[in-house]
Amino acid sequence: MSTQPQEAQRTNRQDAYDRRVAEERSLTDRYKSDINLVTYLIDQGWQPIKGKHGKNWAALEEESTGRKITVHRVQETGHYAYKSFQDNRDRGTIINMVSNKLNLDLGSRDGWKQLHAHLSPLVGNVYTSHESIRPIGLKDIRRLDETTTARLLNIEPLHQRNWLYSRHIDDKTIDAPEFKGQIVQRPFETKNGYTGINTAFPMRNMEHIVTLNTRNASHNMLVSPKHDSVWLSNVIPGVKPREIVITENPIDALSHYQLHPPRQAGDRLYVSTGGQPGGLQLPTLQKIIDTIKPERFILANDNDFSGIRFNIQYMGSLKLPGQPDQTWQAYMTEGNQKTGNPNQLRLTLPKGVESPPGKSPDELTQRIVSVMNQGHLVDETKAKVKVGKTYLGDTEITVDIPNNRPMLIRAENLTKEIRLTDNHFYVNRSVEKDFNDDLKVKADKIQQEIDKIRANRPENRQHEPITLQPEWLVKLQSQFKNDPAAIANQKSTVKVGPTGLPLHQYEKGAVNNELPKDGAKRIRKDTPATVPQNSQTVPPSGKPVDPKEGVKPAVTTDKPVPANRIRRS
Repeated sequence: MSTQPQEAQRTNRQDAYDRRVAEERSLTDRYKSDINLVTYLIDQGWQPIKGKHGKNWAALEEESTGRKITVHRVQETGHYAYKSFQDNRDRGTIINMVSNKLNLDLGSRDGWKQLHAHLSPLVGNVYTSHESIRPIGLKDIRRLDETTTARLLNIEPLHQRNWLYSRHIDDKTIDAPEFKGQIVQRPFETKNGYTGINTAFPMRNMEHIVTLNTRNASHNMLVSPKHDSVWLSNVIPGVKPREIVITENPIDALSHYQLHPPRQAGDRLYVSTGGQPGGLQLPTLQKIIDTIKPERFILANDNDFSGIRFNIQYMGSLKLPGQPDQTWQAYMTEGNQKTGNPNQLRLTLPKGVESPPGKSPDELTQRIVSVMNQGHLVDETKAKVKVGKTYLGDTEITVDIPNNRPMLIRAENLTKEIRLTDNHFYVNRSVEKDFNDDLKVKADKIQQEIDKIRANRPENRQHEPITLQPEWLVKLQSQFKNDPAAIANQKSTVKVGPTGLPLHQYEKGAVNNELPKDGAKRIRKDTPATVPQNSQTVPPSGKPVDPKEGVKPAVTTDKPVPANRIRRS
């Protein structure tokens, strides 16, 4: 009878040991991925090696020992790792770095206790308090290790504002307390020796700066992968933001601020994902929401298909304080027109979780079909719904959506309805593609009004030139009593020379070297513009003759004869 309690005790001890091992493995993974090894080493006295860095790695030197290493982040695991310049055996993660420095025996329990005591405070004392993560104060979001990252990433305070001006961002916006220190500059030099300055936006997670979003007139790029980082405006001390505004790029956040300023400074926190939101950025956004506790989340993404998909992503994944707990999660994937794959809205109910009243899989399917296919009769334009199970046993509703704006808007509204986000998430769409384009249109209209006002000033008015009409035209107008049709008919028969004279006068003046300087003023009054109408035959001499004499008539003047066609002796 004593065997069963002993077996139960052994089982309990084994379970406790397994839990402890699992906890320690989880902690070591957090040490490797959550602690920026570059920042840690710089804090320990290492120095960045100038000119020795790349898009995804940095080089450091320990001056006291001459030890040189490169640090990078493993894409598959997210762990920071280092490798020595001098010794290929000198490599590993922050665990190896700390154990070597402190001479720890990780084969013993005491060695691990010392390691946890050294590293656990850097990730929120999770080992000693057994909490997942300590609450992050507003000051931690406002300023995260600026000095260290400034040295490493070659960041300078913003002095060159030309690129921002070219995007119509004014000084009032740039110097606003929300953005002070969150817009910087970064010098660069190309392989060809060309130097310049980029405008840069630091992107950070909850602990430190991870990368820079650099901009100039010709490019938009990240100096390294953004991972879980986002660009954040400042939280002003003493002011709790009521709203969070999220945009795809920092320049759109600045434009939104300039077009739609908050009620007071610090009333909003501006967040940008630096392009398409990645899976690692969503947990960071949720942590920011949990810390700030805003009343509303404003979705100010681009006014295009991608922007609508991003809105669905945020509404389907994030939860604001006061919003009911959700069971169904929504996720949007982009279609591929080349392969014919449509957009897909995926609604997932985790295994073992009961669906809320009125939102069973069958009820949701009926609601989706009625909303998405309302008014659509052609099969090719309909949304197609299917229900199934994932490999984990979760219930999943997949909605195939044609890639057109009305259907994407319906999917966006449907996600808002399913996730009960009506009073928490607000979609703020730009008129043009994005808010910076809206700002450009507004600036152009203002400039047009300014130009119009300047043009109407007395000193800038341009008077119309006074034109003198040739005398022959004045005679025509007098002869036909300003009959427009008759005058036009007569004018069409007169070929005018360069000075405004009829061509025959111009040519004769050229022969005699008597060209008048102003044809409108110096008209030879003895030369009519046209020959009076008559039925006589006129020879080249100008004297009437009898046709029987054998002289071929030059012109029969049944119609007015242009003066330039008359030969004169």
